[in-house]
Amino acid sequence: MTLSNIIVTLFLCYCTYKDIKTKLIPILPVAIITILIFINHSFRYICNAHEYVYFLLPFIPGLIMLMLSFLSKEALGYGDSALFILCSISLGMLNGFIIILISFIYSALFSIVLLIKGISGKSTIPFAPFIMAAFITYLFFY
Repeated sequence: MTLSNIIVTLFLCYCTYKDIKTKLIPILPVAIITILIFINHSFRYICNAHEYVYFLLPFIPGLIMLMLSFLSKEALGYGDSALFILCSISLGMLNGFIIILISFIYSALFSIVLLIKGISGKSTIPFAPFIMAAFITYLFFY
C-alpha cells in the first residue's frame, strides 16, 4: 500500500463521515486531494512523453459517473462522482471501474437489507460509505 493510497483511504473515511452526517460531500477538499494525487502520479509520465495518453485515462471512470450524475439529476451526487475520479486517479482506469462495480454491489446488498426490514424504497442513502468500502476491499484483495 502506497502513501497516496493511505491518504485517499483516510480522506474517504472523512468524506464518509460527512456524507452520513450531512448527505453532502465537500467538493473543494475532494478537488484539492484529487489534484495532489494527480500531480503525484503524473511524475511517472513526465519522462515518457510517448505515454501521455495514460496520463489522462484514469479520468474516464469518474467522468462517466459525472455524466450519469448529470443525466440522473443527481440521483448519484456530484460529490460521489468526484470521489470516483479520486479513486480512479489513485488506482488507475481499469481499477477505477472495479471500484465502481464493487461500490454498486455493496449498495445493492445494503438496499436489499433495507427493503427486507421494510424501509421505503424511496429513502436516500449516502453513497460515500460504499465507495470507501470498495476502495478498501480493492486494496486488501487485489
